[in-house]
Amino acid sequence: MIVGLDFDYSPGSRDEDSIRLNKVTNAYGGTTYSLNAAAPVQIYDYDVSFRGISPYVHGEVSVTDKLRLNGGLRYDDMQYDYENRFNGGAASATQGVAGAFPANGWYGHVASTQIGYSHWGPKLGATYAFSDTLNGFAVYSNSFRTPSEGQVFRGSRESTAVKAQAAAESLLDLKPVIVDNLELGLRGKAGTMRYEASVYHMTKKDDIVSYTDPLTTQRTVVNAGKTLHRGIELGLGLPLAQDWQVDASLSYAKHTYETWLVSGTAAQGQQRAQHHSARAYRIRRPRERDPLLERRANQPAGTRCTFCGGSQKTAAARTAHPCRPPCAL
Repeated sequence: MIVGLDFDYSPGSRDEDSIRLNKVTNAYGGTTYSLNAAAPVQIYDYDVSFRGISPYVHGEVSVTDKLRLNGGLRYDDMQYDYENRFNGGAASATQGVAGAFPANGWYGHVASTQIGYSHWGPKLGATYAFSDTLNGFAVYSNSFRTPSEGQVFRGSRESTAVKAQAAAESLLDLKPVIVDNLELGLRGKAGTMRYEASVYHMTKKDDIVSYTDPLTTQRTVVNAGKTLHRGIELGLGLPLAQDWQVDASLSYAKHTYETWLVSGTAAQGQQRAQHHSARAYRIRRPRERDPLLERRANQPAGTRCTFCGGSQKTAAARTAHPCRPPCAL
């Protein structure tokens, strides 16, 4: 059994100005932009620190010679401490530099405050040895992602002070995105060749999206609906000689919007689907350190990043993963 604690404290700040641009279009339709001489106008000035405390426990047990179970539980307690440097820390809206778009906009600021989020995240997994050369694995995990600093405290540009302040205040009501992930797969070898195949089914609830009210044209950022992410991954490793090996991978993913619920109005069904496939090949020397294969070899339960689909070694890594394609962890 493993018991641990992740702690993160990240102080930060934002000092942002609004600028005016000169736009020149030539006879051929080409456009050139340059910085206008008008003095920039400050639109954001705040300090914000992030604090995260996450205790976790992980255990494994061999039920039989072939079957091994593992499970874990993680509690995340996260908080933003925000200090507004505009208007003595009070809520207010500020107008940017005058001029044509993107200038002449309004930007809202909430009063100095603290925002907190918490979540219990379980993980269950199993591995089964069909033979000395073939293993199956299954894993379920539940996790969450907090809104980012920019999503909570940096409102959108609006046409009036009232709209800008309303947009900024609405950000304080954002909830974390909740993710449930299930993965099944096989991992084995045939002679000197190693292979792995897996499928995953992942749902994300309370996705964070931008919403415009059709009656008032007020823009806000809200939690809305559910998305479904499904995919297949294949991997292959084959030594070519004593000092060389070829690795190849193939993935296919389908992402769909399932259900949206905004301001009491639901839009049911699949609204849009995105498909993604990727292939990767490389030739390397086996004696060189390969972090990717080392990480995969140390994952008996096949845990996976719940946002980009890349595999993760620990629950802590899953929480901190930046989720950029391709998955590099």
